[in-house]
Amino acid sequence: MSFLTRLLQIKEGEGKKVFTFFLCFFFVVGSFMFGRTARDTFFLSRFDIKYLPHMFILIAIAIGLTIAIYTRISKRYSLLPLTMATFAIGAGSFLVIQIFLAPWIYPVLYVWFEVIGTIMMIQFWMLASSAFTSREAKRLFSVVASGAAIANTALGFSMGTLVNLLGTNFLLPATSLFIGLGLVTVFFMKQHLAPVSPAPARGPSTGTKKKKGGVLGSSYLRVMTITIVAASIVGALVDYQMKMIVSELPEDQMADLFGKLYGTIGFISIFMQFFVTGRFLTTFGVLWALMFLPGALLLGSAMIVITPVLFSGVMAKAGDQIFRFTLHDTSSQLLWLPVSPQEKNRAKPFIDGTIKNGAGGLSGLLIMALMYLFNDIRLLSVPSVFLLVVWVLSNFKLKQGYVSELRKAIEKR
Repeated sequence: MSFLTRLLQIKEGEGKKVFTFFLCFFFVVGSFMFGRTARDTFFLSRFDIKYLPHMFILIAIAIGLTIAIYTRISKRYSLLPLTMATFAIGAGSFLVIQIFLAPWIYPVLYVWFEVIGTIMMIQFWMLASSAFTSREAKRLFSVVASGAAIANTALGFSMGTLVNLLGTNFLLPATSLFIGLGLVTVFFMKQHLAPVSPAPARGPSTGTKKKKGGVLGSSYLRVMTITIVAASIVGALVDYQMKMIVSELPEDQMADLFGKLYGTIGFISIFMQFFVTGRFLTTFGVLWALMFLPGALLLGSAMIVITPVLFSGVMAKAGDQIFRFTLHDTSSQLLWLPVSPQEKNRAKPFIDGTIKNGAGGLSGLLIMALMYLFNDIRLLSVPSVFLLVVWVLSNFKLKQGYVSELRKAIEKR
């Protein structure tokens, strides 16, 4: 065990905390494996692919409304009980949807899964940011995030077998089960969380100057928002291109393909998270870690332009998922560490929820327009390349802001 902790750069006294967050993330992403396989399989096998951009738009609207409500509620309740409530609602909701499975509910499932999944993911990383210091996060977030890779591998490779044995109707109950197990681990997080001061109540001014610009008052958060918007739109375009290519497959083959794809992604991600991400961040820093995902998406988009076949679509999606949930996701969470807890509680749900998914809705409109005018999925790579250039240039600006915000945070201590 001591060899393993040294290999994973876990210091004495950190093991219990790391394992708690690792296990929670394993169950959360495991629920995503079952839920997304159910969502994609049910929807794509029953509805024409041309309706998928409409789902992106509905998701953006639904998440925007949900984040607005959540922001108001978060002013009255602390993060931990809110997280427990979200997990409980999520676990119960998919059991209810299973009971009422019918053609009309598949679009509802598609939207609802993204809503509840987005909130759970935001809450998890906010809890993790509260539990780990900046130095701990740089070493250990990759270990925590490896829970996703292991879930993808273990469940992905077994998905085809499970579907053959149990049919696709087991997917939603399995989603509920994993969210429920995630809820159990959330109970054990309390002892590891740093105390967060509640947001000041509205009242007479105490002389504290309110930051101009509202939620996106700092240039650092604005640049971060640009990169998140670019990542969301390009990711949605690549996702649509892949699903357009695989939509002709029968339901059982589609579920098997998604399972094997996520399993392979998870297998590679395990190696990345355990042996690459933490060491890469320590050696080369956040900037170069942020460059891998746009590079992979650029390569994937080029492959689809040259040969829009199943292999190209799957490889583009694989490159997106491998780097998005390893180097990129871990680095993106590190970017939030210099931000104060109060500002983070306001800005993170808005940026990672409303704006990110609003960009997904914008991508839906973009897909509808381009497919109506040209009806050629290869042309979706044109806006992708433009946004990838903007994204890469913004990363350099983001690195400067990250260093500046870290200095400010250190000076305030």
